[in-house]
Amino acid sequence: MRKYLTFAVYIHLTSLHCAVADAEVMKNVMVRFVKPLVKCQREMNLPESVYTDFYNFWNEDYEFTSHPTGCAIVCVAAKQRLIVPGVQSRLDLRNSFDLLQLSGANDETAHKILYFLHKCEQTVSKEDDGCVKAIKSANCFRKEIHNNRWVPHFHEPWM
Repeated sequence: MRKYLTFAVYIHLTSLHCAVADAEVMKNVMVRFVKPLVKCQREMNLPESVYTDFYNFWNEDYEFTSHPTGCAIVCVAAKQRLIVPGVQSRLDLRNSFDLLQLSGANDETAHKILYFLHKCEQTVSKEDDGCVKAIKSANCFRKEIHNNRWVPHFHEPWM
């Protein structure tokens, strides 16, 4: 009986450590978005409210609704080469995988994050407006990360 209890505690601690490590990956990805976000905001003359939206992104009760924020997401993703440009732009899996690995993700974590992103991208595939598509996809992705307890925690402002 004691062996099984020890094993169960080990499995729980291992999964907790993985969730913390995966949250750290998400934090690293978000930090990589700051410089392109500043450039996009200036280049597109977007309102400063896009910073508020990005700052509050991981707050579970927060939801993106601002069209300019959706446009900022598209711009940042393009600058990071995370989307294939075009009328029906879509996630660039290779570049996204590379960015995730640069942010500390192992193969399993990177694939799972890409699965979430792709799943969310599919839920908005009928949307014509790229900025609206980005808003809806980002909200979906955030929910997936919350459901998996991978939400990054910032001990100091990251923007």
